Amino acid sequence: MKSSDSPPSSVTSLSLQDILSEALSLWKKCDHLAETTLLRLAILRDLLFRVHAEKSKVLSSENDQPMRELQVLEERIQELRQAQNLNQPLSQLLSEKQSSGSKKMRELPKDLDFEKAKIDAKKFQRFDRLWEKALLSEGLEIGWDFWILQASVQMQYAEKWHTDFAKLLFPKGILLFTETNPNIPFYASEDPHTLWHGRWMVLLKPDFSPSHLELQNLQGLDYLHNPPQWDKTSL
Repeated sequence: MKSSDSPPSSVTSLSLQDILSEALSLWKKCDHLAETTLLRLAILRDLLFRVHAEKSKVLSSENDQPMRELQVLEERIQELRQAQNLNQPLSQLLSEKQSSGSKKMRELPKDLDFEKAKIDAKKFQRFDRLWEKALLSEGLEIGWDFWILQASVQMQYAEKWHTDFAKLLFPKGILLFTETNPNIPFYASEDPHTLWHGRWMVLLKPDFSPSHLELQNLQGLDYLHNPPQWDKTSL
């Protein structure tokens, strides 16, 4: 059994080692929590995104070994999306193939009312949203709440703001995905290249209020045209 303090030894990419170290640190902070599996699903999703980015970096390399190792790691992470629970050390889970008999499909209840939240239900059925569907399923099962943040962000800070917002939420909340907000009008005084109007789909612990999040500390949020607005939705 591998130590929970070190990444799998088969991974040789230095940048990937750094990525795994960050994931391992977050993973240990989720020990013995009621929402351990939910939070660790979010960590795995983010780790998978970074693995995809690393694969893009090595595509042009003549060395096939790093790509094969990344593909194995990617397969392991994908398998863990259907794990019954994620109570074991991350390095152990990444090193062992999951038993076919211990899968949890994490499908969404058929009676969810997405229309109430003004969300197209198909957005959670897209092939590239399998992790978000799993997170929503797990979150609703353990009683977490579904919230939508409507806000506008200065375009030059939009990508960083999105990243910083996700970090600010964790571990009291999980960012599912973001989309352009079609409900925000264009303001006469606004340069169309200045602001990005978005909707952030979020899971929050039932005893946590989004008012406790200090959004004003994140650079780029626009309060003049469209002050941030939180809406809690019972799906």
